[in-house]
Amino acid sequence: MKYSERLLKVLSYTKKSRRALGIELGHGSGATIGYIINERNGISAKVAAAICEKYPEISYDWIMNDKGEMLLPVSESENGNRFQSIDLIEIIKGQNARIEILEQQVKKLTESISKIT
Repeated sequence: MKYSERLLKVLSYTKKSRRALGIELGHGSGATIGYIINERNGISAKVAAAICEKYPEISYDWIMNDKGEMLLPVSESENGNRFQSIDLIEIIKGQNARIEILEQQVKKLTESISKIT
C-alpha cells in the first residue's frame, strides 16, 4: 500500500481533516498532510512519530514500512510497549533535529565552496 493510502487510512481512523490533523501534529496547516497524500512528499519519520505520539494505538512500522496492521493489539498499545514506543519516538525526534542541523551545515559549506570557485 502506498504511503499516501496509509495516511488516508489514518485520516479516516482519526476522523480528522487534513488541516485538522496537520494542526494537531504541530504543522500549522494541512499542507504537509496534503503533500503526502498527493505524493509530493513521502511520510517522514518526524510525521510518523508525531502521529504515533498522538495515537499510540497506530503502528509506527505500518505507517513507515506498511508492515503489520495499522492498529496495534490492545495489549501493546496499553501496556509498557507503548512507553517503549514513546522512547523510540523521542530518539527519532532527536535524530531528525540532528539531520536538520547537518543539512544546514552542508548548505553553508556548499555556499562557501560555490563562492570560492
